[in-house]
Amino acid sequence: MANETRESWDSWPIRAINVVGMSFYKERRFGILLVIGMICYLSLLIVGMLQRDHGIFVSLQLKRECDRLRQQISNYGEENRALKQEWDRLTNDLRYVERIAREDLYMIGEHELLFLFRDLENNRAAHH
Repeated sequence: MANETRESWDSWPIRAINVVGMSFYKERRFGILLVIGMICYLSLLIVGMLQRDHGIFVSLQLKRECDRLRQQISNYGEENRALKQEWDRLTNDLRYVERIAREDLYMIGEHELLFLFRDLENNRAAHH
């Protein structure tokens, strides 16, 4: 019976594959080795893609970092434009400078008096 099994395996037909006009005969063992080789190659390929230094994860992380930095540069550009406009107004518009001095710094002009009033509502809430 063992002999019959051996003969049945050995009697498999040899398959011919025609590649670029040449015939290659592929036996069962060669096919198994080819499949094992492909599995090993694909495994190494997957491991290489997932590797820490040069893998997909690092590429995605670098892309996210690049996108974040581009957004940050864009935000800085907008902030820079706003600061330039503010600078232009402060250096060229005397009414604007006077308004900022009065509102933000509580400065007064010559011969003017500044009256400060307590907020009665806040004062009552603080004492109760």
